[in-house]
Amino acid sequence: VHRTFFCCSDRKGRFEQEVVEPLIKLFGSGNCLKYTCEEGDKLTLNDCTTIWVHKFVFTSPSIVYGIDCNVENMRVFGVYYGGTINARQCCQQLARIRKPVDINLYIDPDAQPSQCFISIEDAQQYFEEFLRAH
Repeated sequence: VHRTFFCCSDRKGRFEQEVVEPLIKLFGSGNCLKYTCEEGDKLTLNDCTTIWVHKFVFTSPSIVYGIDCNVENMRVFGVYYGGTINARQCCQQLARIRKPVDINLYIDPDAQPSQCFISIEDAQQYFEEFLRAH
């Protein structure tokens, strides 16, 4: 049984309501750490390899870069709703854990990509307008 995991998301509010709050109730707040733009001791991020051992860690989109966690056998979960960060930044979130035992993703079926083209012509027009503007 894995007694530690890292769970991140691209949305703060919905993620807290649907995932974080129910799991904190289940595991107990003493076993969980939550990092958002408003919560969590950011100073502990510098020593996350030590502090996150045997913890259930939840992070909002504010945690994307700058963390290097080497906890062995940590499970990683990404919960993505089509929120405030793009796919590359989602990959950066997941890569904060350097030695994951596995990576599990939930992508909301209603998630919309930040830039969506309906046709080849639509994409071509977008890029032509972009090039003219720059």
